[in-house]
Amino acid sequence: MAGKAHVDDSVIERRLRPIYEWLDAGNNKKAVQEADKVLKKQASLPCARVLKGLALLRLGKRDECEGLVAAVVKEAPTDEATLQALTICFRELHQPEQICRVYETATKKEPGNEELLSHLFMAYVRVSNYRNQHQTAMRLFKLKPKNPYYFWAVMSHVMQGVKSGDQKGREVSLLLAERMVNNFVKEGKIEAEAEVLTYLHILETQGKYAEALSVVEGELGNKVVHQPGNFLRLKRATYHTHLGQWQAAADVYRDLIKDEHDNWQHYVGYIRAVMEISGRHSPTHSLNPPSSTGVCSGSDNSSIGGFGGSDNSTGGCGGSDKSSVSNGGEDSGCDTCDKEDPVATAAAHLAAVRKAASTQEYPDRGPFLGVIHLASTLHHHGDHTLSDTLCGDLMELLLSYITSYGDKMCCYADITQYLPNLPQERIAPFLEKVEGLVNRREDGVPLDVKAMYRDLCLVQLSRALGQHEHLSPQEHIQLADSLVNRYSQTLELTSNMADTDIRPGDAYLLLAAHSYLRGAGVREGNTTHPNPHVLLRVAAILERGIVVSRANFQLKLLLIKVYNMLGASEISHTVYEKCDLKHIQLDTLGHTLALQALDAANYTAAADIFSATLKFFMANYKDTSDPLISSYKYGSLTRIPEFVEFRERLSNSLHFATVTAEQMLLDITNEISSHSQLVEAVSQLDIDPATDKTCWDDLRDNRDLRVMDTWDPPHRQLQEVEVNANVSSEVSLLKLRNLTLRLVAAACRLTSHSSSNKASIRDHQHRSSSTKKDSNSECVNGETCGATDDATLLADLTTRLHQESQSCAQYRASSSPQLPLQGPDPSRIHLYASCNLVGVIVRHSEVLQQVHKSCTQSQGVSGEVLKAAKGEVEAAVAAGLAEAQQLAVATLVAACSKESAAEGEATQSETNNDNTFDSLSSDLSKLSLATSSPPLPRHGLERLHHLAQTLGVAAALLGCCHSLLRPIKASTSKKNKKRKDPVITPGVMTEFSSYLTTLSSQIHQLKEALSTQHKAVKAALEQHTKEEYTCLDLTSPLTGPEDAKTIGSQMELSYLKSLERLTASIANKLKYISSLRL
Repeated sequence: MAGKAHVDDSVIERRLRPIYEWLDAGNNKKAVQEADKVLKKQASLPCARVLKGLALLRLGKRDECEGLVAAVVKEAPTDEATLQALTICFRELHQPEQICRVYETATKKEPGNEELLSHLFMAYVRVSNYRNQHQTAMRLFKLKPKNPYYFWAVMSHVMQGVKSGDQKGREVSLLLAERMVNNFVKEGKIEAEAEVLTYLHILETQGKYAEALSVVEGELGNKVVHQPGNFLRLKRATYHTHLGQWQAAADVYRDLIKDEHDNWQHYVGYIRAVMEISGRHSPTHSLNPPSSTGVCSGSDNSSIGGFGGSDNSTGGCGGSDKSSVSNGGEDSGCDTCDKEDPVATAAAHLAAVRKAASTQEYPDRGPFLGVIHLASTLHHHGDHTLSDTLCGDLMELLLSYITSYGDKMCCYADITQYLPNLPQERIAPFLEKVEGLVNRREDGVPLDVKAMYRDLCLVQLSRALGQHEHLSPQEHIQLADSLVNRYSQTLELTSNMADTDIRPGDAYLLLAAHSYLRGAGVREGNTTHPNPHVLLRVAAILERGIVVSRANFQLKLLLIKVYNMLGASEISHTVYEKCDLKHIQLDTLGHTLALQALDAANYTAAADIFSATLKFFMANYKDTSDPLISSYKYGSLTRIPEFVEFRERLSNSLHFATVTAEQMLLDITNEISSHSQLVEAVSQLDIDPATDKTCWDDLRDNRDLRVMDTWDPPHRQLQEVEVNANVSSEVSLLKLRNLTLRLVAAACRLTSHSSSNKASIRDHQHRSSSTKKDSNSECVNGETCGATDDATLLADLTTRLHQESQSCAQYRASSSPQLPLQGPDPSRIHLYASCNLVGVIVRHSEVLQQVHKSCTQSQGVSGEVLKAAKGEVEAAVAAGLAEAQQLAVATLVAACSKESAAEGEATQSETNNDNTFDSLSSDLSKLSLATSSPPLPRHGLERLHHLAQTLGVAAALLGCCHSLLRPIKASTSKKNKKRKDPVITPGVMTEFSSYLTTLSSQIHQLKEALSTQHKAVKAALEQHTKEEYTCLDLTSPLTGPEDAKTIGSQMELSYLKSLERLTASIANKLKYISSLRL
């Protein structure tokens, strides 16, 4: 019998192999055909049916797939091939909970199957069901007493405690996990290093550092053999630090420095412990690494040049560590403190380490920075004299470091955190001495690459120390010109470098761009409209830099920001694609263009970015589940909390929620031109109007706002308060967008329920003469009751949207703050709130409610309610149109108008008296260099986009009104036609038709204005192309007429496409409104 079963399995495997091969090759049609062949021979084969369903799912036939899979699940299969196929299918269906149910059923049929129980445990891991994980792991341990199974149960308890919202539940779960491990320790069953690390993790999570210290110093510590050599010592140092045993911690760190004198975290921990011993409590910010790019982790023995994130699990001392813990021991170093000054001892030790390092052929940076860090810490505590006595003069220490390492790219980043401790009166002498270290040619250009690095360090230090703060705009531009010239003159020094290498001179361009932007008025007081001509010059220079140094992402990110300022999203998208952002970068850096492309009416680029971003987030579950499962399989249990935290951080990403909402709004407002299209689009979106699925308290801002280089003084850099304010405003806008989506979904549900009961609606019009039986018929099958619930939901959402809009009044009254270049673009809520666009949506929702009420009230239909609402809605739309037109005039004229500088106020007067838009495409070169330039096209495009989107939402609500009124219109016409009486149209229909006529007229005017503007820009583009943009002067030591031609044509082409898309979007709204005639 066993032989026959083996033969059967071989036959089945041979038959299924072609299906797997076609699925792996991506040819799903062939896979379906092969599955059908197998099923003809063996119709009941479950694996073949599941594989066919998987192929159908990948072909977009979800319903057929679910039918096949459901039939197989009912049969409760237990063979591995079918269960694995079901697992893959449910993963692609995004139904991981179904995997658990499948294996639950299988284990009930075969409770002694170790493999099935193991798969069931992993299925629970996918859905983070920690309680069931624990139970399944214990079943496995009882079935097969293996340590890994036992520690699976332990870790399940740990995760249940870590993720518990109840503090008491957390404590109980962690205590149970600790007791489980203690039982194993007492019985001597601890075998592997991973089990010891899990034990330490449990103790650390509970804050039991004394117990953890005893584990490290005991017999269990000897089982830790596969970690880096400094692992146990770093653990000891960390535990001593948490317990407030500063002398013991200092001793451990001192020994670590002797063995690894280039590991920066040892110096940080040592100096902190010494400060605590001497009674000087180290502030958090004194623990920063020497380089802005990170610190060496404890598990990495590489030199200080290899920077990575500090890993607390390996003993990194964070600034948030407390000086003592409730269960900590007493300071073991009091006697030593009485005998000698710990600071003097530390200074002597660090000086000795530095002296030993200086004898190396290539001295490490750590020992030199350690002395500087101690001196700077003493300066921070006000012990200037002691610092000078023990460590030496801080300025001289910095100069010595620059002398040794100024010819390295890392020099400035290493010492920047110590610059604030340099006295103001010593800044000028300090910079003079640094300048003396730079070897220059007669024309002032650095002599070689090393001199170039020193020169860059000088410029960076000058800016960081505030020497550029008082320059005038013209002086900033002159400084930038000199930096560009220096870059051009030093290109030959790096000509032998590969194109994929980041060249040293690229920093000249970045510094020059920052100076240009300061000269253009970026973030100068209340200036929100930088000078376009200077922005174009910056764009041309950065474009040339990218050609030379293709791998420099700093140049690309800054260029994207410049193009975004100009509203040229078409070019921004080209540069964005060169960045080749992938995976997590779509979350951390996606904010650079995703919403900016949408606001600039570049809907194609926005859709592409949204699609890539959403695919990444949707795959987040699968991508993070696999490492979790691997952690359990291979014993890396301490990494499990990190993977879970990473998954939750992605799931609760603010950027993810924002992109999801914006994509849905784009789907229902951009290309929709009829109500049937709207209903179909809304039905395909996962919008539940009755439930807000967003966990507002858990939203995480994952944007990397420190990735761009900056050399500004601390007060000019991005501040945490600015980031928090920006996040708060983005969340407020997201709430408005989510409520708008739910409002549209509720409106569509209301009209679908009403349309499904047309007979009741027709009877309802004549309710005054109907019988009691007819009156009761409106609750047939509960449909009218459902409509009543939907009406209540719509009213509630309208009220909440209005209240949320009122809570955003602060943004309506203030202009968007100008953040540093490092920071994100200003939040869009200021513009959105100032245009009162939410009010337009609220008014149209109120119209829909009144129409629905008029169609269902017992007194009959009346048009007075709509007529009363009509005036308010009409005024709101007209005000929004007028404001958008005026702002669009100011913005679109400013970017490229040849006469903007010459005509001044005359141009503004002409634009106010002309039609709706002036030419966008005038000469690019005649712009004023003044910082008080008029608004850029970006602002006008943003307002027009938001207006078009709001009109799309209003059209959707009016379409719902039409769905309610159309049956009444039809029944009224039919009744009067039978009786040969004149058609009597209810007043609400007359008012509705009148309003539609007025609104169509307004939208038509806007469409014509955009069409006219589009034609003008197109004509100008053709004219300038013939002239080869000779009117645009962007000449510099790096750029010439060819660059002006490229930038000018791309700019106008970008505006042309934006206007084209806006015109098409407005045309769709007009077509939609026109289709609603009764």
